[in-house]
Amino acid sequence: MGLKLFKSDMEKAEDEWRKAYEKGINQRKWEEAAKHFKKAYEHYTKAGNPKAEEALLLAYLFHSVATGDMSSLKKAAEIAAKLPPNTVFNIPFEITASEIANEGNIIVAELPVAVKLSKVNQLIAEGDEGKMEKFAAQLEKISQKLLMNSSKKPVLGEFFNMKEPFEKRGYRYLAYSKLLRAKIQALYDPSKSVELYSEAMGYFKIGNLATSAEGVAEEINKVGTVAKCWFCGRTIQGEDVHYVKMPAAVTPYILSKYGNEKPESLGEDYVVACRACYTAIYITSDTVARRYYEMAMQRLQEVRQELLYEIKKIWDEIERIWRAMPGG
Repeated sequence: MGLKLFKSDMEKAEDEWRKAYEKGINQRKWEEAAKHFKKAYEHYTKAGNPKAEEALLLAYLFHSVATGDMSSLKKAAEIAAKLPPNTVFNIPFEITASEIANEGNIIVAELPVAVKLSKVNQLIAEGDEGKMEKFAAQLEKISQKLLMNSSKKPVLGEFFNMKEPFEKRGYRYLAYSKLLRAKIQALYDPSKSVELYSEAMGYFKIGNLATSAEGVAEEINKVGTVAKCWFCGRTIQGEDVHYVKMPAAVTPYILSKYGNEKPESLGEDYVVACRACYTAIYITSDTVARRYYEMAMQRLQEVRQELLYEIKKIWDEIERIWRAMPGG
């Protein structure tokens, strides 16, 4: 029997498949695994073996794990969707083609939203209602996708630090979508805002996010509070949104006479001002202060010129006396 010098494409494919596990998966070297699965795919393809699709799927998957490239994960999910649903992969945990297809698509859609959610406080601080509403819609959309899968267990998320149950993640996104819309509505309809805040708080509690729920409870208390403007007498809802508490020297007499009014209009060291009165007072006082500043600067300039004139006169007189002296 002659010595076999060359390996067949099928043998080369199996060698690369084995190396993908030995040099890649087993050592958690994901790019190495992707490289060997890609070579396995090429050899399986030349051999005409259908296992080529499985190798290509894993090549895309581990390239995504190694680099965070969501386009590769999307390609892996697309290939998985074409395979028999119960096709099993050990990567190293067991996962089926249908799970890769389903969870892969979820992660591709969710990860950019999760990254953006980490900066939600900055988005709120900017106060751009259009951007807030757009992101609220994105959050609501991904929450629906996750909640539809709440009966399933995340498997692929092991690689992408997304191991929390789909349900918990879904309620978190839904809570934030309500929170953003509550902040928008607070500017136009405080009562509607309270409803949305209440929904957000409920979803935060379901998602076991107690700290966030406590913060929302504070927002509900502020937006739902009603007070009476000390200046114009109008009843206004929404503390720090539609009315503010201005520091003031309130005498015991004034406090005893008006302190028990409902809704409140003053406290021991403040009076309530609707946003309109507050801004009018602020703008007017700022204008007056600026005018006085300009007048003061003008007067200082006049005094400076007067002083310079007097100083010049003194020096002129000194020079005259000096010149009049013998030898001057």
